[in-house]
Amino acid sequence: MFQLADRWGEPDPRKIAQLPADIITHWQAFFMPEQENITKTQQTTASIASVRTDIESQCHDVMRAING
Repeated sequence: MFQLADRWGEPDPRKIAQLPADIITHWQAFFMPEQENITKTQQTTASIASVRTDIESQCHDVMRAING
């Protein structure tokens, strides 16, 4: 309720709470993917960074092995 009230700029969340449940559920579901996308993007960025670190360390190991 409070998140929806903040998003719509409604100072009194009780007005939002008075809406029918199906409308509230609809808007909560509508705004939820935006938050999930942010989380997925952060996870993807962290995964890419860890893969780059792994690749760099493997390249260094190969170069050490080649150079003896």
